[in-house]
Amino acid sequence: MNCNKHLLGFLFVSIFQVDFSKKNAQEKFINSIMTTGFAVIKNHNIDYKLIQGVYKEWNDFFTSEYKHKYFRNKETQDGYFPISTSETSTGYSAKDVYEFYHFLSWGQYPSELSDNTKILKNHMLELANSLIIWLEDNLPDKVRLKLSEPLSKMIDGSQRSILRIIHYPPILNARENGTARFSPHTDFNLLTILNSPSPGLQVEDKYGNWLDLPHDLNLMIVNLGDMIQEATGGFYKAAVHRVLNPVGLECSKSRLSIPLFVHPRPEVVLSNRYTAGEYFHERLIQLGRLSKDDKYNIKN
Repeated sequence: MNCNKHLLGFLFVSIFQVDFSKKNAQEKFINSIMTTGFAVIKNHNIDYKLIQGVYKEWNDFFTSEYKHKYFRNKETQDGYFPISTSETSTGYSAKDVYEFYHFLSWGQYPSELSDNTKILKNHMLELANSLIIWLEDNLPDKVRLKLSEPLSKMIDGSQRSILRIIHYPPILNARENGTARFSPHTDFNLLTILNSPSPGLQVEDKYGNWLDLPHDLNLMIVNLGDMIQEATGGFYKAAVHRVLNPVGLECSKSRLSIPLFVHPRPEVVLSNRYTAGEYFHERLIQLGRLSKDDKYNIKN
């Protein structure tokens, strides 16, 4: 069995590599999610050459000057975000070190790129739909009955899901080796699917230990976010994770990572405290990407 194992006394934690083509895939996925909030998907049917091509195009993008033509739109939160605008994880004072591009289906898209990124996003959304149905099927009746609508319906017609292409630059300061390049945090969406995470991605298990996750173009890493925790009253837990800086020769290399943040429609009622749109807006303020007076154009 392929899994990442961590032993603490008599406590045994596994992040399973779930074979999406097998009959027991749903069971393995749920077991891993319920233990750590994460799962690793293999044999997911997304073409490897497509993924390779997307990484090549975005590597060229981040080393280009034309990236500045697509500077972020503050009102819609799409486009290119340079390192100077990178986020500070909630509860931390130091900015995380990376630049990124937000691609939404209705937003800015670099004319210099092919349509491969759009195709990849659609494939990742199809995978996300399947996984959310599995999560929905696993809900106890008492949790299911409290939902404003089924989890799978919350993303029906949503145009809010964000493909984030992250570029981690080489580490120039040796003192940063082994430190966090992305501080511990939870994602604030329903579900995240991450392709080829940068080396150093770790998830915190329920005992407070950090587990390493693999980095491989053939794998999709899945984790739960704050919105699914809010919607299910804590039945599903958002996964705390971080990215450590590389060490040794790896410091001289830049890295790319492509997560898809799956969001509900903004009017979806998550709980008696929030709609999805309200929750999203509050978190943008916490992250410093909006002020309290800024308007945010929440498109469906």
